[in-house]
This record gives sequence, structure tokens and C-alpha cells, in this order.
Amino acid sequence: MLVELDLTEVHALTREATRSLDRVPQVMKATLDRAADQEARDHAYQNRTGFLEASTYASAVEESGDEAVVELAARMDYASYVNNRGLMRIDERAAEAATELEYAFEGEAVRLGSL
Repeated sequence: MLVELDLTEVHALTREATRSLDRVPQVMKATLDRAADQEARDHAYQNRTGFLEASTYASAVEESGDEAVVELAARMDYASYVNNRGLMRIDERAAEAATELEYAFEGEAVRLGSL
């Protein structure tokens, strides 16, 4: 006796999950870009030269195995000094972005699970 299964829905879910995973780097980068823009806009330091504000950025997403990493930082040598004095909120903004991403990806996992 042959047992025949229709895998159409399984393949459709697999394709949707793959598309969702392919979007992870773009979603991460966009979220951290917004955090960088917010930091550059809303900092507490005097922006005398404009260099520190202009150097605030989100790096490209690096993927390795089951991890994807993006950095929120400022390129100027003195950025850590300004941040440590509490005049930047870059660490807080990175943590907020991480929380936003966790919620987004949990929601996407729930959505995929309900298909």
C-alpha cells in the first residue's frame, strides 16, 4: 500500500519562513539605523564640530551560524568618553533597539506558527 501526502502547505510554510529569515538583516539594520539617527538628534553634548554627531552609525549586519550582530556606535576616538559621562545614550538606545527586535521577531515566530 502506498501512502501519499500533500506537502503543499509544508512547502509554503518553509518558503515563508525562509523569506522571513532573509529579511532579518534588513530589519535589524533599519532598527539600529533609527536608533543611530535618534542618538545623533537627541544627545546631551554640545555639538561644537559636528564630528561626533555625524560619526554615530549602525554597522552592517554580520551573520554567523545562528547569530546576527549589528553594532550601534560612534566613530570618533572620544565617543566613549562622552558616552561614559552620560552625554550620549548610545548603550540605552542599543538596548531599546534589541528589545524592539526581540518583540518583532517573537511576533513573526507567532505569525509563522499560526499559518
